[in-house]
Amino acid sequence: MVDARGGAMRGCRHSGVRIIIPPRKAPQPTRVTCRYLRKVIFSLSQSLEL
Repeated sequence: MVDARGGAMRGCRHSGVRIIIPPRKAPQPTRVTCRYLRKVIFSLSQSLEL
């Protein structure tokens, strides 16, 4: 949660993500949610291969 005083959060699970909200930049208490997306690798079908 972040309020008008600002805040700093560090990601868990060794992600290294850090979010810093400066003071007086959140007009009301705000919940910040981040998700770590995995890279999806698509394999080419035989008809699309070069």
